[in-house]
Parts: sequence; C-alpha cells; structure tokens
Amino acid sequence: MGGLKLPPQTLHGIHCGRRPLTAPFSKHTFTIQPNYSSSISTGFAARNVALYSPSIFPCGYFILGGAREKRFGARSTKASVQPVTEELVEDKTKENPVSGDAIRRRFLEFYASRSHKVLPSASLVPDDPTVLLTIAGMLQFKPIFLGKAPRQVPRATTAQKCIRTNDVENVGRTTRHHTFFEMLGNFSFGDYFKKEAIKWAWELSTKEFGLPADRLWVSVYEDDDEAFEIWHDEVGVPAEHIKRMGEEDNFWTSGATGPCGPCSELYYDFHPERGYKNTDLGDDSRFIEFYNLVFMQYNKMDDGSLEPLKQKNIDTGLGLERLARILQKVPNNYETDLIYPIIEKAAELANISYALADDRTKMNLKIIGDHLRAIVYLISDGVLPSNIGRGYVVRRLIRRAVRIGRLLGVSGGGEDGAFLPAIAEKVIEMSPHIDPDVKARGTWHS
Repeated sequence: MGGLKLPPQTLHGIHCGRRPLTAPFSKHTFTIQPNYSSSISTGFAARNVALYSPSIFPCGYFILGGAREKRFGARSTKASVQPVTEELVEDKTKENPVSGDAIRRRFLEFYASRSHKVLPSASLVPDDPTVLLTIAGMLQFKPIFLGKAPRQVPRATTAQKCIRTNDVENVGRTTRHHTFFEMLGNFSFGDYFKKEAIKWAWELSTKEFGLPADRLWVSVYEDDDEAFEIWHDEVGVPAEHIKRMGEEDNFWTSGATGPCGPCSELYYDFHPERGYKNTDLGDDSRFIEFYNLVFMQYNKMDDGSLEPLKQKNIDTGLGLERLARILQKVPNNYETDLIYPIIEKAAELANISYALADDRTKMNLKIIGDHLRAIVYLISDGVLPSNIGRGYVVRRLIRRAVRIGRLLGVSGGGEDGAFLPAIAEKVIEMSPHIDPDVKARGTWHS
C-alpha cells in the first residue's frame, strides 16, 4: 500500500518542547504509511509519519517514525488476535543459539510445544487506564484474569515490548536497568497452576537453555509453603538455594488495584564460590533475577483488601536481555547483541572506542543505546513528544539522549549534526524480530 504524502502545513500544531513544527519543514517530504495491527485488547490503528529537524527545538531533538493514531471502531477487550505463525529464522542451523533472537524464538517454541498459543506483542500504549504504558506482558490479558473478558485460549505465550521509567536514573549505571525491554511470558487462564509453572520454568532454564542447576537460586513468598515444597520436593532444588521473602519482593501487583498474587523468582549466581551463608539475592554483583512466576489468584481492591479471583491463573515474565547476558557471558545487559550494536553506532559517531572508553563514557553510551530503543518503539506505537502523559516520557528521553550525545561529541549526518536519526536507523534495522512492522510505519525523505 502506498504512502500518503502530507504537505508541511498539516504538521502545524504538533508540539515538541515549546515550539510547534512549522517553517523549517517546508523543504521536507513526509510519508505516512498505514499499518494495521491488533493486540489482545486493542482495536486497529493506523501508524504514521517519519520526520526530524533539530534546528527548531530549543532542546535540539528530533522526531523519527512519529505517529498520529487513528482508531477504527471501539476498543475491544476480546482476545481476537491471530497467533504468530511466520518463522523469522529461515535456517536455524546458521543461527547463533544464544543470540537474543534465538532465545526469544526458543522460549516461544518451548511453550508452543506445551499447548500455548503464540500471540504477538501488544502495543506499548495499553487500554488499561491505571497505567501509562505497557509495563508487563500480563496487561493485555488483565480483563481475562479479572473475569471481564472470556478466554479464547487456555494458555498463551508472548514476547512483549515493555517500557518502565521508574528506574530511568539507573539506566547505564547498573548492569540490568532499562527503559525499553522485552518480557517473555507464558500464561495460564484458569488452566494449569503452580506445579506446572514451576516445573516448566526449571526445565526451560536447565534443559532448554542449559543453565547449571547449581547456579540457580529460587525465592518464594514467605507464606507460600506449597511453592517451597514443589521446588524442593518435586524439582529437587536444595533448601539452602530457596529463600523465603516478604511482600515487597515476592508478592506481585499490576498496580494500585487489580489482579495480583504471590510470586516465585529464579536467580542466576555469577559467583557461587562466595558460598551459601548469609546470601543476599539482592546483591547485584553476584545475582540477577531473570524469571518471575506470578501465581495470579487475587484481585486487589481500592481499600487494599484481597478478593480471590474466579479462577487461578499463571502470569510469568522472563527478561530477554537478562537471559541473553547470562547465556552470552557478557558483563552486563548492554553488551548483549540486543543492545550493543546500537551502542557501537553511537560510539562510531562520536569517534570513540567503547572497549577503550572510561566507565563514565561507557555509561553515557549505554544510556543512548537504551533510550533510542525506547524512543523508536514508543513513537512507532503512536506516542508523539509532548508536555503531558506518554508524550512527555518520549520528550524527556529524547532530550536526555541529545544532551548526553552532545557531551560525548556524537555527530551525525543530519542538519546541524543531528545524530539520533542515524542511531535510530540501527534500532529499526534490528527491529524485525521484535516488531516486524516498525520499518513500514514511516519513512523520512530530505
């Protein structure tokens, strides 16, 4: 389907920072490429427009793959999405078995072979009014968990795009914090419960991905004797590798209200030589939590009370970047093949060697790599920079990336040395396995 050419004046009134997009765009052509996609709980949407001009913004940032969103028909919570059937890897024999793309595929195939329907990622813009952005894989299934929408399948598995900004100041400073990340998940809607979820998580970790059993630790909710017994008596995890933890760590909620339940988490131990006494699973220098199993059985009410759900459900989340770090044997999530090529592009534009850079420079390059992923996928899902709501999240990320890039001396081939479009192109180049429609949602022409 051909794109729709828009005259520059149609862009008047789109605000980025304090100024509208006006005169400087007279020399550009903008192409809108409609894209029709669905999620488990949202209607159809047309995604559009790609543009940039750093000179007109006081903060010097750009818009790439931007989108105005037009909804067709009422939003629906009905699970009407079609399963993912296209095989992205044509020849698996040529595939690196621990690449990020391979890990994603292997996870989905593992659960597909156990009667889970493979469903596509939902949009980063949720239908749920209690959250600003999609923060977890379970959000598209929330109406089903609450009994407000019928289940169309008893089991599902997804690779969900997620955005979290509560830890934005930790991005680049720690080994594991991100704004944009992928959450791999398997879900049961009143079908299987704790025993199957625990056993499959262990099988996936130790057999499918080959993680050494003696390097895995488990946490359970302090009162969850059933989960402890399954891990210890049926799976065979030593008692000294199972930690009982409180509500703050092992009781998961989707928000101030909504479906929730006790959870059990899997941790990988990078330094087993440190022993087993006085072990703190929160020690980031030794452990990383990579798989969370939520036993979704309650609904948290406005007054904080818990009401049992009509059915017991399973909601899990495995951090793709975290597992990739473990399997690829790199010191942090940023140096996995999911993010490092973006960092390398930023370093190239700054004429910097990442390998030889000091810690502060590496941190700043990591921030750029992280933020560009978030910016591209947010705008691709229809979130334009603005002063409020979701748009303000994009605006802040763009300004932060530009500020840090200028400090590093990053310079691209764009107007006034604009560099974000060049780095964003690397994100888009890597996007087909995450969101195959990103490339089609917009183009920019000068």
